[in-house]
Amino acid sequence: MWRSFPVIARNSSFSYKGQKIDVKQVGKELGARYVLEGSVRKAGNRLRITAQLIDAETAAHV
Repeated sequence: MWRSFPVIARNSSFSYKGQKIDVKQVGKELGARYVLEGSVRKAGNRLRITAQLIDAETAAHV
């Protein structure tokens, strides 16, 4: 499907941490085609990781 894709620097994306974001706006500001949104939760000795890949132009989940 993808041969490769660039990744935006962590420091750039962390400026949005904890904020309600508009995926289309973030895509424009960072020059990103896709936005990966997710969370990590720890419960005892278990981790729950969720991730969603979102098309930054349409805001559709891929």
